[in-house]
Amino acid sequence: SAFNALLKTLEEPPAHVKFIFATTEIKKVPTTILSRCQRFDLRRIEANKMVKYLEKIAKEEGFSIDTDCLGQIARASEGSMRDALSLLEQILVDSKEPINIKKVRAILGLADRGRIIELFKLLCEGDICNALEKFNLMYSEGGDPVALIKELSELTHWITVTKVSPGALQDVTLSPEEESQGIVLSKKLSVAFLARLWQLLLKIVEETSIAIDAKMTAEMGLIRVAYASGLPTPGDVIKSMSMDHNIVEKTGKV
Repeated sequence: SAFNALLKTLEEPPAHVKFIFATTEIKKVPTTILSRCQRFDLRRIEANKMVKYLEKIAKEEGFSIDTDCLGQIARASEGSMRDALSLLEQILVDSKEPINIKKVRAILGLADRGRIIELFKLLCEGDICNALEKFNLMYSEGGDPVALIKELSELTHWITVTKVSPGALQDVTLSPEEESQGIVLSKKLSVAFLARLWQLLLKIVEETSIAIDAKMTAEMGLIRVAYASGLPTPGDVIKSMSMDHNIVEKTGKV
């Protein structure tokens, strides 16, 4: 009934009124309403454009903040300029001391990307002892278990895309050193391995988000990842079975 009332207003609008509707659930709006409107789909803002705009705002407000810090804000806002401006304001308000990357990460609740890469390497090597030690250290410093697992997922995605399409994905939130480490990992790890790791991490994010004890659930998930890293991929298993079958055919023995 509310949409019917709105439709009546749209069909006979006052000459002095402009209606602007905003929604994140466009599929719930009836076609009768949509057909009487001009539709504009707003998309996520690219990180590099967001960094430039935030830098302009900071200068106009009289603050000095480097690109690495702004990149972290862009990363945390996930393409939303409104969220990015809110985060920037939060950081600038708490700026009695010089703004540095460590402080920005602490305010935003983000882990050091370099340490996330180190944790990723340990998991890929199956070194669960040191992996749990590093995870617990980041947790003790205020890292959120769900956020840490999500960052591992983001890193897995970036490394995979870098492997299949080098240079296709530019990430302004990464330092040159971190980017070079990611490129080395992309050359070292197979797509099959990265795809399996991605699926595991997605499942762990889901489990950790609804768990009573997020830290405990995250640790159990990391243990699964570390042990799964040493398992053969389905393709390796099929190749092994095929080779065994050929040997049996040639020798006639099992």
